[in-house]
Amino acid sequence: MLPAGISLLFLLLASSCNGAGANSSAVSPRADNGSSSPTATFTFTIPRDSHDDGFSDWMGVVCLHPEKASQAECEMPGFVRCPNPDVSGILVRVPAYLASLLLGIIIIYHPEEAAQGVWTQLLTVYSLLISAIIAVYTKGLTRFHSGMTVFLVLSPLSLTLLVYTILGFIGRPHRLDSILSSERKHLLPRLLVILFWLIALFLLLFTSIANDKHFTPALPCDDLEDKGHAAAIVYSLISVPYVGTLLLILTTLAVYGSAGDARANAMIIGTVTPFGILLIAAVYAAVRSRRALTGEIGKANVRGKRNKFWAYWALFGQRYPFLHLCGIFLVPVVYWVIFNEIRLAGTADNIFAISFGQVLATFVVLDPLWQVIKMAPGAVGWFRDLTITRWATGRPKHGPTGLLHTQLESEEMVSLNRSNK
Repeated sequence: MLPAGISLLFLLLASSCNGAGANSSAVSPRADNGSSSPTATFTFTIPRDSHDDGFSDWMGVVCLHPEKASQAECEMPGFVRCPNPDVSGILVRVPAYLASLLLGIIIIYHPEEAAQGVWTQLLTVYSLLISAIIAVYTKGLTRFHSGMTVFLVLSPLSLTLLVYTILGFIGRPHRLDSILSSERKHLLPRLLVILFWLIALFLLLFTSIANDKHFTPALPCDDLEDKGHAAAIVYSLISVPYVGTLLLILTTLAVYGSAGDARANAMIIGTVTPFGILLIAAVYAAVRSRRALTGEIGKANVRGKRNKFWAYWALFGQRYPFLHLCGIFLVPVVYWVIFNEIRLAGTADNIFAISFGQVLATFVVLDPLWQVIKMAPGAVGWFRDLTITRWATGRPKHGPTGLLHTQLESEEMVSLNRSNK
């Protein structure tokens, strides 16, 4: 897997370095006065919106010199900014979303098979970061697309890898001991996780505070031109699940004035609802299982508040792995996806235009997808053994005690993994 992944890395780098620069066009650039250059004559009609047939030709001309765009060109419906398909194209975004979710499923339900997917994720993020740094150095990325690269790198999956890496450095067992344990043989992947986080945070700060001259010129009406360091950093942090939830609420209230505004209410309710449901479910599960969990902690003779916390956390995850999946991956990934798609809604980045870099990006999702497909035969049993399904149907939990299993896995995990044994 590693040699194949390295080959994929070089292909992604080659594509990104070629595609991350300013958009090219077969049409010659216009002159300063907005007319056609002496060497070319434009015969296409200015489109009404992004759905017109001539929109791509028109956009190619405008994006050769975006800083010269007129107000009417800026306000073209479906345009907003010049696109970069190798950074924010549909075939780049969707595989990134799916890879995060699928690897999350593997980490929670089949962690012993997650090592291969972790290597794939590491190669992917390094290809994005290295190509983005090269493109920024050559002024081949806009500020928005530089931030977009960091956004794709710092996914909920990347945050999970960072947490498990830290646990590995302090010698605490965790789900990804097969690749990020405290053992010496796993030092390299742990260092690679720390390093890509440092690089990504540096690129995030640079994107937030650097002057516009370091990036490809943007449209005069682009809302991400240099507007102050604090505003740029807050805007970047909003994309982080949980932390961004609070910032988004505060920002919404600041923009719309008060919670009485209908738009503010809709945004706040839509943001808070999934996290609120998750919190209620976690509290209910913890209260309902407190005696069983306390009994297991007592049998294990765990002492010390810190050790008891981790013991409760581990047992809670074993009893309610689907709740762990929702809290660590599903809800954050949904927030992450929705936030990004809202940013790209109505922009030229959503126009499907296949490119070499996008085709390569789709291969990133194949490995975790195949791992999850192999788990599919146990999906029916997994669903039947979910705690919420048993509660809704009134079916008692199997086992002599009706409480926690003596094994390290809950029934739903056994059901989902049975087909892999």
